[in-house]
Amino acid sequence: MGHSVALAFLLALVTMPGSAGSNPLRNDGFEEPAGTIPAMWFPYGPGRVATDTEGAHGGRRCIRLEGGPWIELVYQWIDGAVPGSRYTATVWAKSASGPADGAVKIEFMDHLGNKREFPFSLKADETWRQFTFTQTATPDAMRAALTLCAGAGATILFDDAALAGEEAKTPAKETVFDLKRLGTTIAGFGVHHWASERLAREEFGNLHISHIRITRDSDSYDDMRELKRVTDARGIKWLYVIWVPDGKYLGLDGQLADVPGYARFWIETVRELDREGCRPHFIDLVNEPDYFGIPPAPYNELVKLVRKELDKAGFADVRIAGPGLTHIGAENMDRYMKALDANAVKAIDVWATHAWEDAWDDSGGSVSITENRAAQFVGMCRERDATKPVWYTEYATRQIRFHGIRYPHPDNESDNYCASFTMPYAARVYENTLAILNGGANIPFYWCSQDWWGSRKQWGYIGPQGEKKPVYHALRALYGNIKPGSRTAVPPDDMWRAPVYSGVYINEADRTIVVGMANTADSPRKAVIRLKNAPGRMKIVRAEAVEIDKSGDAARKIADVARTVEKPVKLGRKGGDNMLETEIPSDGMLTVILSYK
Repeated sequence: MGHSVALAFLLALVTMPGSAGSNPLRNDGFEEPAGTIPAMWFPYGPGRVATDTEGAHGGRRCIRLEGGPWIELVYQWIDGAVPGSRYTATVWAKSASGPADGAVKIEFMDHLGNKREFPFSLKADETWRQFTFTQTATPDAMRAALTLCAGAGATILFDDAALAGEEAKTPAKETVFDLKRLGTTIAGFGVHHWASERLAREEFGNLHISHIRITRDSDSYDDMRELKRVTDARGIKWLYVIWVPDGKYLGLDGQLADVPGYARFWIETVRELDREGCRPHFIDLVNEPDYFGIPPAPYNELVKLVRKELDKAGFADVRIAGPGLTHIGAENMDRYMKALDANAVKAIDVWATHAWEDAWDDSGGSVSITENRAAQFVGMCRERDATKPVWYTEYATRQIRFHGIRYPHPDNESDNYCASFTMPYAARVYENTLAILNGGANIPFYWCSQDWWGSRKQWGYIGPQGEKKPVYHALRALYGNIKPGSRTAVPPDDMWRAPVYSGVYINEADRTIVVGMANTADSPRKAVIRLKNAPGRMKIVRAEAVEIDKSGDAARKIADVARTVEKPVKLGRKGGDNMLETEIPSDGMLTVILSYK
């Protein structure tokens, strides 16, 4: 049991409400295998995990855990824990031979990823016996988990597991926004784009794209110049990035060793881009320096040297965005922020990072992690220099397991079909966009615009045959309705607990308010949004719902098809406040545009 802390690095989140009395665990009878391990369950330990077809308690299969030098265990997380509710864990167990020590753990996690675990010992023998344990959810619980353990040297079979919470007896929760509490100004929206992708750029106007992140890769300068004409005509600015320093600038450890040499390379790159009519407005010194070989100290020296050489070469108007890290984990950003001296902070014009849910397995993270880590990142940036804008130069969702189905990974498993072709992915991206804006971003950049046919990496909002994937409709619902210059209404502290995640954005210039709502659960959810201190008398201009049009088929690799439809939404009054009430289907998104006088 002493090794259980390591599970914090192996979070497996199954999106499923955990408040109902019914059993929310997936594959609770271990009938569905995923190789030798039951699907939806995640192993940890030096022993062995396998499905067993001999003598299951119920059905055809059970799970066999063989403890090695220390325990072997499997676990499964569920979202939607209800603080203060009693959770009951039940499981059938028997030993393979003689008495055997095992355990069951009920665990709870808060919105920052902190865990509390409650272990219960069990003694299994060679007869199937049911074990039952109960535990009250912690006051800040957002997720719950069931963990099954076999002790060192023990072999135990488990079957028919359950983790059920009491029914929540509270009514649908109101989500309250005070429209006098305004935060960040949204400067626009961005996307990573390749110059040769002509179909995707036709949607720049519909998506209010104000910035593109670009690299040359294999694109020709003819493609780059043609794109520049299009973007210049629309006033779209370029952020040019180099993926990784050339090996000649790296030491034997793979880390940047020749800072002056790499700085000179950057100046020559900008000169070449300028000669070819492709002068960028911003540069990103390396894609994800924390992954591609530029530690904090060399990065500090690099950004100062590149800024100095850009100014000397006549490129004072080319600005630097950085540090552009892999994720928004506070501990990661903290290393780089502490390494930046005053001159390096001055040299950076835009604070930048990537925003991927912080998790260590393919089921992805949670909107609570995204929002809270985003706020932490923005807080660090504001502490160093609050005058600089904050960009998220790469985001989507890393989640690929939705409602018990694991889809091919968009980064390396796609064959013109993967998670990014589905409605649940689109809803999760919509939700992440709200969370990033709520967390203080000035510009989010979606990764990326268009897929290449046959590529194993397919994150685009335009598919390989030019089709508009569900995520396109999700982005258009937000990017296309939130005008640059809008300000984010400060979300409630416990937004991540709301039945439907929401964001409110006010444009004082044209006196409009946009309310975005996403339901990533696997059942319909009621949204009740209270808008306090309205700046004037409100009315609904329109409400755009992004919903499923044609369901795909994961087994046959058929993509979901989304549609955007007008939806009636009730705007009422309560206690002098404006109230929006509606129901949103599973994996549904609703964008309400209001005007006020």
